[in-house]
Amino acid sequence: MTRKIALAFLTVALACKVEKTGQDTYRVVAPTPKAKAAAEKLKEQTSTAAQKLEDELKKVGDKAKTETKTIGTEAKEETRETTTKIEAKKKKSRD
Repeated sequence: MTRKIALAFLTVALACKVEKTGQDTYRVVAPTPKAKAAAEKLKEQTSTAAQKLEDELKKVGDKAKTETKTIGTEAKEETRETTTKIEAKKKKSRD
């Protein structure tokens, strides 16, 4: 995505033509229709790539939340089992 953004800026920068018309004067020609079309296409591709990246990040975030909940539930169950085992040992030692 970074490459596409850099390419977009490069396309816009190269779209302008600068001509030296005198010793201290320059003539700047606005972007041609072809350059404008290329910049628009690149803009669309960049927004599409950004949207895809956002969707992927949401999927990863949702997956991480699910895994965290599962791990937390497993830890609680292990704690209960350990507590039960300790209580059983205490009862045996009292008897």
